[in-house]
Amino acid sequence: ECIISNRYIHDEKRNWRKEWNYAFAFNLIFAVSMNRGRYFDISGYPETGKYLKEIIDLREKYREFFYGGRFIAADDLELEGETYASHYESNGRRITALCNNNDSPVTVDVYGKKTVIEPSCHAVVENF
Repeated sequence: ECIISNRYIHDEKRNWRKEWNYAFAFNLIFAVSMNRGRYFDISGYPETGKYLKEIIDLREKYREFFYGGRFIAADDLELEGETYASHYESNGRRITALCNNNDSPVTVDVYGKKTVIEPSCHAVVENF
């Protein structure tokens, strides 16, 4: 499979959380480039650092799926507006990575498990 990155992420510009949520749901590589990075490190962007850590921690928690599993398009889910999802399968088990890039909360039904995702946030649903 292709290794793809999301190179559109720079600083805390408008919609930066939406860009990272999308990259998370589709397991894209984070190519984070802070425009003012030559002056200070990620500590100059505390909200970005905290959010990026949260997403990386989720990827680590589900490492088996994100790094060793198989991507499956989530065409079987009914998603509202700018809500995105992907399934990942490993050893007969499956998770669904979701993100809500809408301006209001959404409820997603993943195989009978209803999950509420706040605006500009992400979630993982275990399907095992």
